[in-house]
Amino acid sequence: MIRRPPRSTPKPSSAASDVYKRQVLDVGCGSGVLAVAAVCLGARQAFGIDINEAGLVAAKANARRNGVADKVQFSSVELTEVRGKYDVVLANIHDATLRRIADELVARVAPKGWLGLSGVSRGQVSRLRSAFPSVDFEEVKEIEEWNALIGRVNIE
Repeated sequence: MIRRPPRSTPKPSSAASDVYKRQVLDVGCGSGVLAVAAVCLGARQAFGIDINEAGLVAAKANARRNGVADKVQFSSVELTEVRGKYDVVLANIHDATLRRIADELVARVAPKGWLGLSGVSRGQVSRLRSAFPSVDFEEVKEIEEWNALIGRVNIE
């Protein structure tokens, strides 16, 4: 079970402040961990998509177990069918897939929103940065052998 901050917390800090009161899109959501965690950290709502039906069943169960099923939706729609823009777009999927759908991911990020790519090996970082030329990535976040790229889209 994912722990939520106390309801009396007026303003979350650290990672929670990046999703607080925002709409989140979790692409390749699998068991829904990122979408569920985002809502538990204060996101207004989350929408997770995946092509794996078994993962979607697990995602819905995880949302129910964590008491956030009313704020999280999961679907098997393709990213190209997702309408609208999201304050936060997250994707923890294979780097070749991330590179292939880069333009679609960027197109879903709302103005002043951010993109988070996780589950990235050190060797994939430069290829992914190159695939997202319109994103200003922060310094790479690394935990053990895994990395995350977090950045904002340059809107001109």
